[in-house]
Amino acid sequence: MRQIGTSKSLTFVDDTMPVGDAFIFNNEARPFTPPVHRFSSRPIHSSSDNSLSHRMCACNRCFEVKCRFNETGYLSVNITNVTNVTNVANNTRGSTVGYKQRGNDISYFYVKVAGRDDLSATIVSDQDRRLDTLSEIRVEYGGTHNITLKLIHTNKSSAYGLDDPQGKELDCPMCLLSNSTICHLMVHSEFLNTSSEEQLRWIRDPAGTSGNMPCAFYENSCYHLASNGLQESRDFERSVAECFRSRKFVIVGDSHEEMIKKRLSPWPKGWGFRLDGRGILHNISPDKSMSAYMARKIPPVFQEGDMLRHLSDGFYQRMQDDEHFDGWVFSSGHWDLRDTSLDEYLVRLRQLFEGWSRFREVNSNVALYWNGVPPYSHKRDVWGGLERRTNVKLTLADVEAKRLCVEFNISFIPFFDIALPFYTESCDTHHYLCPKKDCPVGEAQLDLLVRTICE
Repeated sequence: MRQIGTSKSLTFVDDTMPVGDAFIFNNEARPFTPPVHRFSSRPIHSSSDNSLSHRMCACNRCFEVKCRFNETGYLSVNITNVTNVTNVANNTRGSTVGYKQRGNDISYFYVKVAGRDDLSATIVSDQDRRLDTLSEIRVEYGGTHNITLKLIHTNKSSAYGLDDPQGKELDCPMCLLSNSTICHLMVHSEFLNTSSEEQLRWIRDPAGTSGNMPCAFYENSCYHLASNGLQESRDFERSVAECFRSRKFVIVGDSHEEMIKKRLSPWPKGWGFRLDGRGILHNISPDKSMSAYMARKIPPVFQEGDMLRHLSDGFYQRMQDDEHFDGWVFSSGHWDLRDTSLDEYLVRLRQLFEGWSRFREVNSNVALYWNGVPPYSHKRDVWGGLERRTNVKLTLADVEAKRLCVEFNISFIPFFDIALPFYTESCDTHHYLCPKKDCPVGEAQLDLLVRTICE
């Protein structure tokens, strides 16, 4: 296995150890990228009841952080605002660029949990109840887990992309109020989940550059486990080759789906592709005059998105009648959420799933797959203060999309879950799959997609 992520500057170890190519955990190299902050040589251990509570600060705000393992293998992270602390500026770290002090406004946090054999991430809030269900993180194995937190928004309007101009998310690591050099927590659990291998979904690195890179997917996590053996890889390659020869799929979506087409070059014979990334709502103002729109001289004007329109006007049905596809892979989110509110997107997202459900009623032998919408790396600056994508919006959109997949019996690929622990490590300004670059996160997502549609 290889380290997930290629930037050596993002490799972190105990301060007493030299920086290397792997994460050093209990004196053993681990092949994944750890949390985004350097660990102190003074660990903070939990109490004997698998819980801990510490006051942590970032960007002039302080919070009570409580972490606890329960007996079913979930780690809960609960945060309470306790900002009424004087002179916290000397006890906190992190950039305050774009930060606006607004008293007791709602705060939002990126949380990463790294254990010996698992790694996951989530986004939580101290007051926003819409994120309550995400405060529990599935942890598959017992042992000590490092928890790092980052303050990313200090008010609700910013978190939901409603500021004008909209700024990027903050990069404020949470550190102990008592010792600003310690920017992580450690919590220990004695439980050990003994799930059978039949419950795992194994995938491998399709690039073939580093042997196998299997993952097991459980709800909101991707765990990088030990290799499942060369035989599994050969069986998988044979089954995929047969799938590509005998079955036909069409992929419709935005540039994230377009990267799949570029990566699977040569494109399998008979497969289809549509760049219908403005699937739900299409803001036509930038198409008329990008400069005028960016200068706020013309307002956003929306029309029905490509995917909704093609479902209603029969275009996709004509494609199906002509090509007889075995399955459709679809996704829409980044363009929509760049310009629209989360609530508007969720209403239209239901309409999209209802449209695909009606499509399947006419084409009963066709399989449908939601490819997922990944997090946003915030490296693309084209839209300036009109860039309204936030990972809070994308997180809640992903939760609703999964719920709709269950309601309408549509298979889904957990693209968001796979990429969130590494969301700043896009292979370009915002993609996680780049044909000519080493992009393990995108390769893992692509591999799971291929396995899912070919099984």
